[in-house]
Order: sequence, then structure tokens, then C-alpha cells
Amino acid sequence: MDLSQLFKGQKLKMKCPACETSFDAPAEKVMKEGSVIDCPGCNKGITISHDDASFKELKKSLDELKKMFR
Repeated sequence: MDLSQLFKGQKLKMKCPACETSFDAPAEKVMKEGSVIDCPGCNKGITISHDDASFKELKKSLDELKKMFR
């Protein structure tokens, strides 16, 4: 499921696992499995990986959102 277009232009809070810097990241990159986001604090690339639990929770939230617009 590609959600990148749905969240285009939006920002999500992230925390770098290496240096713990908090920053806003483009939502379309966060939603795309395998994308790499550079930390502004340490410049390390953070590869986005969605585990099954987070993907299921995201899908559930989107299904509920879709129901609101029917």
C-alpha cells in the first residue's frame, strides 16, 4: 500500500535512533517502505522499515478514516 500521495506536504515527528535528535520529516517519505531520511543532527541516513504491527495499525486507522468520508 503506497500512502505517500495521501500525506504529501505533511510532516511527522521523528527521533533519530543514533543521536536521538527530534525533527520533522516529510510524511510521504516516512510512509514509503525503504525510503531513507537523513537526520539533521548527525547526518546519518535512517532507513524506513514498517513492521507488521505498525502496518496493521496504520491500515486500521485509514479504514476508519475512509468510513468517515463515505
